[in-house]
Amino acid sequence: MSPLLLAPMRAEARALRRGTALTVLRTGTGPARSARAAARLAHREVVVVGVGGGLDPLLRTGTVVVASEVRAAGGTVELSEVDGLATALRAAGLDVAVGPVHSDRRLVTGRRRTALAGHALVADTESYWLLGGAVRPVACVRVVADTDHLVDPRTLLRLRSALSRLPAVARALTDWAARRDPVPPLRLLKEVR
Repeated sequence: MSPLLLAPMRAEARALRRGTALTVLRTGTGPARSARAAARLAHREVVVVGVGGGLDPLLRTGTVVVASEVRAAGGTVELSEVDGLATALRAAGLDVAVGPVHSDRRLVTGRRRTALAGHALVADTESYWLLGGAVRPVACVRVVADTDHLVDPRTLLRLRSALSRLPAVARALTDWAARRDPVPPLRLLKEVR
């Protein structure tokens, strides 16, 4: 069974659907909506895909970040399918970086963004909560929207640029999903009393 692609924003989901026949679910933004979506999808393999704020000043708008792990104040979610996914995205001609993603309860700007630089490549407000409830979190892919510490008028243009990369990301994810080793289904164990 192919993993579900989880997109927090409507614009992300729409862009992903243009590039794949895989199931794309819009989960809603923020930790609370993400946690509710994760609870409903706990039995499925999931890949979180969307845009995020770049924390590393060397990244530029449009860079695709494959998370090696997703961190938040509550802990860390380790991800196992990093190398093969990064290779598939690079083969599609995308600029790819691999490293930690940080999820925060609110948009990361200003001093908070500066403090997180060097600890993670991208910040978002959903990935940790979407993956933390999954039995089999598979991957997290975020396209860098901007790397500025303050939201400015260019942010909307950069967001559009990042969103325009998502159909190519979706095509690469489709190819990757078709080639990956299938994960055996979970077995439900009956409690013996």
